[in-house]
Amino acid sequence: MKAITPFPRPENSSQSYKQCGAFSMRVKFGTGINACEKGLGTKCNHAMLRPRSRQGADQPMRLFTALDIAPPQKKVLASMRGSLPGAIWLPPESYHVTLRFLGEIESRHTAEEIDFALSRITAVPFALQLNGTGLTTTGRGRKLWIGVERSDELLRLQARIESALRRIGLVPDKRRFQPHVVIAHLPDDTLVERWMQIHNLGRYDPMPIDRFALFESHRGPDAPHYENCAEYLLDPKAVSLVHPA
Repeated sequence: MKAITPFPRPENSSQSYKQCGAFSMRVKFGTGINACEKGLGTKCNHAMLRPRSRQGADQPMRLFTALDIAPPQKKVLASMRGSLPGAIWLPPESYHVTLRFLGEIESRHTAEEIDFALSRITAVPFALQLNGTGLTTTGRGRKLWIGVERSDELLRLQARIESALRRIGLVPDKRRFQPHVVIAHLPDDTLVERWMQIHNLGRYDPMPIDRFALFESHRGPDAPHYENCAEYLLDPKAVSLVHPA
């Protein structure tokens, strides 16, 4: 097995996390938002992380990386709501394609290392194609989803994220990557086969992908709420064209 070289860790994270500025990214951990807006035009798509509040400082963060779904595709997926009796439909703002589930992150330092590692990933922007339907059964019930074609660009991006997280010591994810967008939860007695047959034939407009995001999952009474903590451009060179130095 090929050895993986760890990422160099910043000697002083309080300084190193202020050197970026080519792109204004949203970052929210705890109570505040802090954006990197220095406009330095450097090859960087890294965001600064603000300390959590004292109340939330010791609380673990349930993190995952994902692709957000563009508004036009969200609108199409949302139009399916109500088309299957018994289904518990997720709100459109929760639609996403999970790239890597990180699990419970216990420390602020680990969160900063994750952010730093993800900021170094580059890839060619590509088009995401939704296609087909599927059903996954877990310990919490059944999930109805719309599938995503496994393009070479998507697989390369997911592999680079996996490699970057392994380099900083996260446990490898050995599950097969199956990209999809969960749109509903189903009770066990919901008859879904006919619905899936009809929507398997659906085709969707390609969705341009130029970034991925780090999300935090917050448990809710009915469904989790997903908070976009940071976004990472795939091609930092494109940043200087939008925000020239």
